[in-house]
Amino acid sequence: MLFSMDPTTGASPCVHSGASVTLTPGDFYCDGGTGHVQAYQKAQLTGINTANINLAASSVTATGPGDTPIATLPIQPDGSVDLSTISAADHPSITVAAHLILFNSNDFTPTNHPSLVVSYVGDAPQVCFRTTVSTTCTVTGVTNTATGTDSTAPLTSNTVSLPVVPGAGCQPNVTVNKEICDGNDLHHCGPGKSGPWVKKSTPGLLGLLGTAYWRITVTNAGPVDAANVTLHDSQTQGCENAAGTFNLPANTSRQFYCSTFLLLLPFSNTAKASFVPANSPPGTPRTYTTPSTAVACSLLCILN
Repeated sequence: MLFSMDPTTGASPCVHSGASVTLTPGDFYCDGGTGHVQAYQKAQLTGINTANINLAASSVTATGPGDTPIATLPIQPDGSVDLSTISAADHPSITVAAHLILFNSNDFTPTNHPSLVVSYVGDAPQVCFRTTVSTTCTVTGVTNTATGTDSTAPLTSNTVSLPVVPGAGCQPNVTVNKEICDGNDLHHCGPGKSGPWVKKSTPGLLGLLGTAYWRITVTNAGPVDAANVTLHDSQTQGCENAAGTFNLPANTSRQFYCSTFLLLLPFSNTAKASFVPANSPPGTPRTYTTPSTAVACSLLCILN
């Protein structure tokens, strides 16, 4: 509030006041969308009795960036100023300044502070969170809830939860190694036995007919667990049945044993595995390992 003073009488014949508000409606939104702002609405003097204002001598100006003039508008008897004629699309940011000539300063007291409020028509303001996901591979999702306080009461938003898909550095590293027992003693070819286990059996070991004993080792050398691991071995269904579906923790291995009665040699047998990273969201596609092959040889292998 500014006022003049007569140096002789001490009277204050001219009292001025004013306020300025810069409004950029787009600042109230953070989702990157469009169409949130429909129009400017009004400017409103609050906390002041308009009977104490010389409305005819007072005015409100609207300017754009760099004080570019937009409009000079009258103040209505209720202290409002219509801003709806100003295009929010053409002027995404405006500064509204009230220039008031007062009859007196009665409204300016230690407990009362007149103000200028500028409003627009648009969607409800938004609060956006930016969340940085931890690089720890065990993180499987993020959850955010917004809280705040306005003049009415504390506010709490709905809770938003999103799964985190493991990145390239947080994938299981699963490999499969299929081997055949090359021992003459079948007691060496069972679970946990010494074998020896090789990729190709000694030619003639099984004769023309015989039983091949297989060992399949599935290893996860990655930083996270593999879930729903399944063996694929179309030629030896017993190997698939022996493994079933299982989980494979990081830095662990599992071995499965199976056998096949062979009617024709040589016999080349290939196995692979498929899996998803542990805690993957529904719909995550399965990953397949590189196939691994072992061969049961007959005397014909010598020719190879």
